[in-house]
Amino acid sequence: MLKTILGATAFALMASAASAATLVSFDATGADSASTAGFFGVSVSSTDGSAVSSVAFDLTPQAGAFFDFDGFGSFNNATAPVLSSLVGITAGDISFGFVGPAVAPTVLTLNFAAGTFADGDSLRFGADTDSFLGGPPDPGGDFGDVGVIVSATVGGDTLSTPYVKQSNTVSTATLEFDVTPVPLPAGLPLLLTGILAFGVVRRMKSAA
Repeated sequence: MLKTILGATAFALMASAASAATLVSFDATGADSASTAGFFGVSVSSTDGSAVSSVAFDLTPQAGAFFDFDGFGSFNNATAPVLSSLVGITAGDISFGFVGPAVAPTVLTLNFAAGTFADGDSLRFGADTDSFLGGPPDPGGDFGDVGVIVSATVGGDTLSTPYVKQSNTVSTATLEFDVTPVPLPAGLPLLLTGILAFGVVRRMKSAA
């Protein structure tokens, strides 16, 4: 009987251990990065409330490619990414970082204020890119063909992966951050029951 109780207790505790994860999904969608508002998309799905602190787009897999922020031409002469759609986050929560010259960086980073980019949130932005596979134009599929690398940081952990081409105009990527399962408080009463039963059985044997 004791073994049965303790076995049931252990099983209940394992069942109560919830595996949480945060998914960060990326896409590059459109016929040309220079003329498509919201060409780049990022969204978050989290089962444990974790927030994304930053995401980055690395063009270096394509030799010579860069983000074109020289202030001439695309997106009303933009000198930075142009946010076009924000869900659950505001423009004030986002700051930009660049690797390379600010007018022609090879890596673009979006940094988020603490706790602001979390479950259910998403954003889209436009940014002209140059020198992809002999382009322009630079359609979404080029990002998968070249293997542009995206990364995200959640809770101090950073993961990276290349885009995968889905069609001539779409490439996607997903990063999954796993959280070590932790027993839920609901399992504690069962554990106490098992310990109590163990004590009762020992006393019965001692009295016999």
